[in-house]
Amino acid sequence: MTPATGSSNAPQAGAWSPNPPRTLCVAETYPWPARDGYTLRLSNMVAALRRRGPVDLLCLDGSGRRRDPPPEGVTVIDAPEGPEAMPRIWMPAWIRSGLPRRLVRRDFTEAARVAALVDRDRYDLTFFSHVDSWFPTHGALGGGASIVDFDNLEDVLAATTRTMGPMRSPDAGLVTRAAARGRFAVASWFNLVDERRWARVQREAATGVDRVLVCSHLDVTRSGCANAVAVPNGYTLAWEPVDHTEVRDRDRPVFLFVGLMGYPPNVDAVRWFATEVLGRLRTAVPGAVFRVVGREADSVAVLGSIDGVEIVGEVESLRPELEGADVAVVPLRSGAGTRLKVVEAMANRIPIVSTTIGTEGIEVRDGEHVVLADGAEGFAEACVRAVGDPALRRRLADAAWECYEENYRWSSIGDRLLRIADEVVASPRGFVARNRRPSRDFRATKPVREADGSGVVGGPVADDGR
Repeated sequence: MTPATGSSNAPQAGAWSPNPPRTLCVAETYPWPARDGYTLRLSNMVAALRRRGPVDLLCLDGSGRRRDPPPEGVTVIDAPEGPEAMPRIWMPAWIRSGLPRRLVRRDFTEAARVAALVDRDRYDLTFFSHVDSWFPTHGALGGGASIVDFDNLEDVLAATTRTMGPMRSPDAGLVTRAAARGRFAVASWFNLVDERRWARVQREAATGVDRVLVCSHLDVTRSGCANAVAVPNGYTLAWEPVDHTEVRDRDRPVFLFVGLMGYPPNVDAVRWFATEVLGRLRTAVPGAVFRVVGREADSVAVLGSIDGVEIVGEVESLRPELEGADVAVVPLRSGAGTRLKVVEAMANRIPIVSTTIGTEGIEVRDGEHVVLADGAEGFAEACVRAVGDPALRRRLADAAWECYEENYRWSSIGDRLLRIADEVVASPRGFVARNRRPSRDFRATKPVREADGSGVVGGPVADDGR
């Protein structure tokens, strides 16, 4: 494939440069198939980088999950993460290290080993997806033109998680509630320490790369990083959205939540809506149904005993759920980054009711693109308005669609990422990288596993531009 035209990273006279340009992407998760917000973001960023030339993906994913083959032009180099350390191992290390718990618990020994064997001279750009993948590999891969995608600001996530309150079953007794409060107090102390540690790690990562990517202009400010730029989360609409002006069944309006239920802010959001909001909503709209769609739904399965709650779990296609929804609810009370579920609902022309934090970083306004409410009573009232006023529903859907078209299509976001990549490669650090001549044959120095449908070990990397 021909590199993007108009590229500003042409080498100086007499300087060596990969031809075509080649990117090394380091990621903690294998992104195909893309099944959640992170893998959708990563897969689309890899697709954009592929437009400038071949991409090698140094993949730290040790989950063993099913893999689809990578796209043409992407070669996978596996360096799987090992099992997480037991608390008796990681706790003393956490106390001594000054690092966040997650970085201490994870075993990236293989990642560090393989990264040390990578011939950096094959690449004019290194792209780190998340601080977690930067941390174990930057020592071996740093020094050239590089970008790290923070995606979420982990310090902000830790701070907001402390505001959620303890999670417990709706029918929990006094002893269970007291135990939940105790666990939450301990977890909050850990999160307070890690909040400060994540901020320090993020600053360190930012000083070692040319650009830091975050999801919004709000996060640019929050990050405190002078080299941070906003690259939002996007969405690719694969079908024609249906008209949601009229509620499909006024006796049974559907309020939809889509999200990974392994993510604590999503779990808290679902629990809060089911236990604090839905009862108030059903007082005004008795047949209201709250449908929860997403992987790892066992974490909220107990809520299915509440009248009006339907725990759907993972589905093969979201299209029927999105088309059947009357209102998309985003009752988040914590979290960081931007929420794909909001952009997804905008693209599918579904009226949205959200907390303020649920739409943070997304270019929407209350009453124009979405209805915002905080607090259980206010959120329930907003849901009643959103389901009962066809004129409001049409206004919200039309304005949100226009906002999506203007800001959140992955095609235009990919163009922005390519412009940033060109700027980075043209920077002084990128010039140094371009002038390092290849020192050895990559294929002769590093065996890899090529990703296919089964994840079977394959041969060495072939420099064939695929």
